[in-house]
Amino acid sequence: EDGADSCRTDSKGIAPGSSVHSAPQQVCWRTDFYRRLPEACVKSALLNDCVKYRCGQIRASSHLGSVFVMGSLENPSVTLDDGRDCLRLMVLDYDDTLCPSSWISAAPERVHAATDADAECLRRLEDGIEALLQRAEALNCKVVIITNADEDWVRFSSQQFLPRIVPLLQNLRVVSARRYEHLYPGRSVCWKAAAFTHVAKAFFHGEDPSGTRPREIVSIGDSNDERLAVRAAAAPLDATAKAIKLVDAPSLDTVACQLVAVTAALPFLAAAKTSVDVDVAAVLAYVGAAHRDDGPAQDAVQRVWNDAAWGLLTAIRFQDANPAPVTDGTPGSPVSPSITAQA
Repeated sequence: EDGADSCRTDSKGIAPGSSVHSAPQQVCWRTDFYRRLPEACVKSALLNDCVKYRCGQIRASSHLGSVFVMGSLENPSVTLDDGRDCLRLMVLDYDDTLCPSSWISAAPERVHAATDADAECLRRLEDGIEALLQRAEALNCKVVIITNADEDWVRFSSQQFLPRIVPLLQNLRVVSARRYEHLYPGRSVCWKAAAFTHVAKAFFHGEDPSGTRPREIVSIGDSNDERLAVRAAAAPLDATAKAIKLVDAPSLDTVACQLVAVTAALPFLAAAKTSVDVDVAAVLAYVGAAHRDDGPAQDAVQRVWNDAAWGLLTAIRFQDANPAPVTDGTPGSPVSPSITAQA
């Protein structure tokens, strides 16, 4: 924790208003940081990768705000492969990913009246959704919403709480995974796997019948169902599965904040050459420990999310450099190759 605090302090002290482009300055900063760490930490491969990556980001940018600062939706300061030759399908969940459904369910009266603070947060959420979709388009993603809810709920909730994104949703395909419920009663993960497979298969075969272009399926959602479904769908289609698992039962503010962090991380997720599976809650737990004494003030919350955005980028890079074996599903999982075969 002391090392992480030092890393944050030094990087913020060096970067703003300075030109840290020369190798000697980089080496000096990194060496000084390592000197303050216990020997066991210095030998950690994960720490080594994280520090090298952080140094690279400082070197590549005249300030840290372009990617890491909460609320900044500028282009990343490093050059990344935009995947123009790659067929990239992005599957978004809806409830608690785009729409703050847990927040709505906790107080149904909000359908009729929201506080000024809630209204402002909903406007920030609309900004975040627009920015996410714009970034996805810039990265050549075909975006589809696959949800366990029905289409009527998507229409009603977006009109009631997120009216600015209604025109955007009208341009996206919305698929209810419940259309597969009769095939797998009581097994929601199987509905999602079947829906993912149908949508991905149609997209890939329609765009590239010969199957010569690289394929990716990117999943962003709050449930473990999506994490399993994207792997189950990707394997038989020879596609790379990439998943970002969002926070369970998030508050309204969390829904808005995590979309900003995901938008910042999206180019790095697209640039990864291997399968990626990142849990935002795990990243928050790690960076939140370093801020446990910051208090509940809004600027403290913002600092946590600033570091969470950086944590997502680092986790993506680390997994890309250290790929795990790819399987059709986890051992003992209800998702199996037979599900995707039937789909």
